[in-house]
Amino acid sequence: MIVPDGAMAQAARAQSEAAALVHGSLGTLSDLSIWGAGVQRQCPTSQFSQPALIFFVAPGSLMSQQKAHDIRNGLGLVGDLAHAQGVRVKVIEAPGDLTDALALGRAVVDSEIDAGTDIVIPLLLNDDDFAAAAVIGLFTRSDAAAVTSTSGAQSDAEWMDRCASVRDAMRKGRQVMGDPLEVLASVDARPLAALVGVLLQSSTRATPAMIDGRDSCAAALVAQRVSRSATQWWVAASTSSDRAVIRGLDHLEIPIVTDLQLQNSSGVGALTALPILQIAMTTLQQVPIVNELTMEQEAEL
Repeated sequence: MIVPDGAMAQAARAQSEAAALVHGSLGTLSDLSIWGAGVQRQCPTSQFSQPALIFFVAPGSLMSQQKAHDIRNGLGLVGDLAHAQGVRVKVIEAPGDLTDALALGRAVVDSEIDAGTDIVIPLLLNDDDFAAAAVIGLFTRSDAAAVTSTSGAQSDAEWMDRCASVRDAMRKGRQVMGDPLEVLASVDARPLAALVGVLLQSSTRATPAMIDGRDSCAAALVAQRVSRSATQWWVAASTSSDRAVIRGLDHLEIPIVTDLQLQNSSGVGALTALPILQIAMTTLQQVPIVNELTMEQEAEL
């Protein structure tokens, strides 16, 4: 598998250090610019010209179908943010079959990249609160309580019932941990395979992807187990208050754009983080001038 350009990333690191002599440390923006130099294979980096947000809709989900309808028609916060930034939005029905979902994810991202997409953001519209948490628990070796969110629970008893559902799913998944994709089938999370397909194929095509939310994080952990090097192409939109996502991002060890502490963003996190990522891609464009100024200052000393 192709990996990001280490020489360009190193050049970006050197330029970032030079810029810090004049501007001070740019913190996360610097880290993102270094990541961007690697995945764009150039230094300085440039803004992503054609981001694409891809929603897969889990079958048999009435609430998700309504969300999909609104997104298709540009309604709601996701529609407003995407329109404001010129982000292409695609909504696709995910098949219930594991193999078909994986193949669909690969095919969709191939089509998007062929059409000019230079960063992809895959998401799943899904009513299931438990399957993705179980996947994250399994791949981070966490217990059910550590990945079960308290959000929406009306009482301790309800939260304990949620934990029990996640625990039961994880028990099934442990029997097939040797096959990362089969884990999705065992915990009844087959539609997540579409996101896995996107993440694996986009890295194969040397195209970065943004992780956003619990389902995306769970898919990334599966894809990581299939191909360790694929993670080098990914960036996370935001931190989360979701226990499962916290565990998952710690395990993935990928750059995180910002700290929004969202529970379940459904694309809002990615579309909020994207402008910050775009800013980071421009931070090194004036560094050659900064280098000249630094040299003149050193000469005066």
